[in-house]
Amino acid sequence: MPYPWAAGEVLTAADLNSAMGLVLVKAQTIGSAVSSVTVTDAFSSTFDNYRIVMASVDASATNNNVYFQFDGVTSGYYYSGIYVSFSSAPANHYGLNVSSFVCGRTGTASGTTVVIDAIAPNLSTRSVLQATGGANLQSYWVNGFGTTGPHTAFVLGLSGGTMTGGTIKVYGYNNG
Repeated sequence: MPYPWAAGEVLTAADLNSAMGLVLVKAQTIGSAVSSVTVTDAFSSTFDNYRIVMASVDASATNNNVYFQFDGVTSGYYYSGIYVSFSSAPANHYGLNVSSFVCGRTGTASGTTVVIDAIAPNLSTRSVLQATGGANLQSYWVNGFGTTGPHTAFVLGLSGGTMTGGTIKVYGYNNG
């Protein structure tokens, strides 16, 4: 049955499985005073592309990098991006064949949020990574590449300090 659906229609499993949209794959609570979090069983062949949302995180210090790694792989990441502070000029940043994909900066008092789109993490290709977010009166945009897959897990961590609270949710883009 094609979208949009009308009131009173009966939707079958086939209808829902062919629908486009995000499907929650996993939700994980961030612990207390941890420097990194490993999320296992995040990627599979069910979806080609994923969205990762880390929200409402309290960091022990501001302006530390938030980093992403597939399965804890510590090489082969490439990225470029820009940080824009609400009170100063934009700052560029980049990494060429580095140990992680730097996807954001920390803020305190539930002030760290990162949204990452991971394109093809479970396929045998190099994954594309795109991140946006904000913290500590900054906004940031980062694009790049991760290591060649397939991958099933990832790590989100900080370059310094610790994080407490908040959640990490992984969504699959329905292949529809």
